[in-house]
Amino acid sequence: MRIGEVSRKFNLSKDTIRYYIKIGLIVPDYENNYFFFSNRDIDDIEWIKKLRDMDFSLSEIHKVLSLKRISNWVEVEDIRDYLNILKEKKSQLVATTLKLETIISDIDG
Repeated sequence: MRIGEVSRKFNLSKDTIRYYIKIGLIVPDYENNYFFFSNRDIDDIEWIKKLRDMDFSLSEIHKVLSLKRISNWVEVEDIRDYLNILKEKKSQLVATTLKLETIISDIDG
């Protein structure tokens, strides 16, 4: 699959995809000035979209994808590391939610 097809499939701009490539989130094959996306790359983009929807930063996503690529979720310790990343994100989101609720309450007076 080439970049235009990936762009349409995931509703991402080509520039966004190129940026993800530049920062190492996805690592497609490159030949004759074209990127070619494998099933692994497509799977990584699905992970990126899922994690972005959960408010993960690109840096946090990079950590998750690196762990996934190295471990392939085989070892219990690697799965535990991933679950700890999710718990940490949840704690951050809960703290943000509480802060926003306080702000809304202050506005309502």
